[in-house]
Amino acid sequence: MSGELDLPAVQGLVEEAVPVRALLISAGALAIPVLGATVAPEWVERDAGLLVWLAALVPAFLLTYYRGWRGTSIALAAGMATLAVGQGVLAVGDARAPSWTVIFALVVAFMTICLGIGWVGELLHRARRDAESAALIDTLTGLPNRRHLDIFLNATYAAAQRGGTLAVVVFDLDRFKAVNDRYGHAAGDEVLRAVGRVLVAETRRTDVTVRFGGEEFVTVLPGADEGAAVIFARRVRDSVRRLEFPWGRVSLSAGVARYREELASPDLLLAEADRALYAAKDQGRDRIVRASELPRTVTSAPADEPPAPGAGRADRGRVLLVEDDPSTRRSLARALERFGFEVTVAPDGRSALETLAWDLGIDVVLADVVMPIMGGLTLAERVRTERPRVRVLLLSGYPHASRSTEALPPGVSGFLHKPITLSELVTQLEAAVRETAATAEPSPAFGRL
Repeated sequence: MSGELDLPAVQGLVEEAVPVRALLISAGALAIPVLGATVAPEWVERDAGLLVWLAALVPAFLLTYYRGWRGTSIALAAGMATLAVGQGVLAVGDARAPSWTVIFALVVAFMTICLGIGWVGELLHRARRDAESAALIDTLTGLPNRRHLDIFLNATYAAAQRGGTLAVVVFDLDRFKAVNDRYGHAAGDEVLRAVGRVLVAETRRTDVTVRFGGEEFVTVLPGADEGAAVIFARRVRDSVRRLEFPWGRVSLSAGVARYREELASPDLLLAEADRALYAAKDQGRDRIVRASELPRTVTSAPADEPPAPGAGRADRGRVLLVEDDPSTRRSLARALERFGFEVTVAPDGRSALETLAWDLGIDVVLADVVMPIMGGLTLAERVRTERPRVRVLLLSGYPHASRSTEALPPGVSGFLHKPITLSELVTQLEAAVRETAATAEPSPAFGRL
């Protein structure tokens, strides 16, 4: 699987099987004409009785729905066999010669209707495949998107747990916002398309490269160690350096992480690569950093910042909710507000840090482990350095991720897995708010409420 989307491979992972109930209904429908010919042979040969043979069309509808033309061909073969058996039963039980006109009419009608069902079903299946393809492809670059990444990374991570190797590279274009601001979004789109073409050219068919969001790309390399991933990242970086645009050139930074047992879920592996990416940004951009080179913990932090003068507090505390999905962000913010929290929202880690820089009343940051632009682990490290009193709660879609503590930076108060009940989330937030309050110096500015 290369950087270009191999849709059949993905569909093969999620293709639904024909339900047993549909198979039983089909078998029962095929048995009706045979039973009719056995029990009431004279009736099934008359006008009203001919309707019994229509039951043989039921499998055509059901199997076409699940398998398209393949289902139609199976249903057609089964239906023709049923007609032959039924006519054989009639011939054995009736000494008269069979009505070839009736048999011919039944065969022609059955084939015509089945082929019509198959044609309509195939059109519907093609429309469904097109919709699935659109859902898995980034329309601007033609690369797979984040949904495809989830499917592929989960599968390769499971293989790595069984003894294989796996590496992830996260790329981010340097100063891309300046390109958009100075030369316009059309120029920015052309940069993204050009970088997408580079990634497709450099990605092996066994790997997958996706556009993760904005100017960020992710490559998953099953069977590769950290060294091989760094070599791949260098090839991509050098190729991007050679790209020429009417207004100049661009560069990118990359973070590389390999599978380790303590990274107990795919999103933690991706978050490790994201941490390395932001280390590359901090070191001057246009470079590649391995996650294995980063310190596991933050050894020191600046003294606690003073509380904001006159900063008001909600009944249960103030929460900064960091979530890239707008609908999830809105619904979760409303739910927490109903429980008495004052909620500030941010669409990504970078925006969250900007909010924390001026809003000194935040008690807790609630964020996903995996987000575009800046992941949860990177955000937690930055919060630990810049706002050491603020606690961070991370959400993961993998329940076993909570067992991994070595990969988490200090300042993380909890690791919650989805789905999570509101009552459990509120309990964790209240505990984190209490931790923040316990480290805060008393300030007369707050007074008594």
